[in-house]
Amino acid sequence: MSTHSRKHSIEVLSYSFLDQFVVEFDRVHDRVDFQCLFGGTHFAVPGEITAGFYISYRQPGRRVSDVLRGLAADSQGMRPGDPIVSINGRIAASFSYRQWEELLRVGRTIQVAWLHDGQSHIFRFPVVELH
Repeated sequence: MSTHSRKHSIEVLSYSFLDQFVVEFDRVHDRVDFQCLFGGTHFAVPGEITAGFYISYRQPGRRVSDVLRGLAADSQGMRPGDPIVSINGRIAASFSYRQWEELLRVGRTIQVAWLHDGQSHIFRFPVVELH
């Protein structure tokens, strides 16, 4: 008898998607409940809005957690694990997930300074919607 291990992936739900629901965390029953804020049976699932990379919030500092191939972050040499120094002139460590999502929703370019292989880089990344 063979055992198969399966990896379960959790997709990142964007703020614009979650904004269509009241979300309740039920710690007693170990579940999350969603109550929709829209009428009918359909709701909008927008394309993902991104600057071409993802940020890790699991540490006190901010690091690149992933880079999307073919977008500006990839072509500028940003790589997973690179420390992010600043975002729009503010110290990156002070940015919360919600503040980053708000920057993406505004849709303007975002200036990011990061380190890669000991060298400083700075670039204004366009915000794009993936389909």
